[in-house]
Amino acid sequence: MKGIALHDDLGRSEAERVDLLLDFIKSKLESGSICLEDEKEIVSEANRLNIANKAPIILCELLLAEKVLSQVSIQKLSLRFIQKSMKVYFGIDKALQKVVFPFHQ
Repeated sequence: MKGIALHDDLGRSEAERVDLLLDFIKSKLESGSICLEDEKEIVSEANRLNIANKAPIILCELLLAEKVLSQVSIQKLSLRFIQKSMKVYFGIDKALQKVVFPFHQ
């Protein structure tokens, strides 16, 4: 059954998969602070949806849009993605630039 869900999700557009990950992370946030197990699940979900490189952008949106800067767990989770790839680091940088300086592009 899980293989079917995997196939169905990968058949969706990238925007739909980003929305799926966004909803998944939001559901984790609603349950309270994010624990280590939640972090691992979020990373696994991003990898499963084949959008791990977009995950930092989603996390930045949540950090800045939802005003959860005090939640260290999201910042720590962002580091999990950064450690794997410099491309991800630059993705976070680009996301922050878009959010902080939206009119200078």
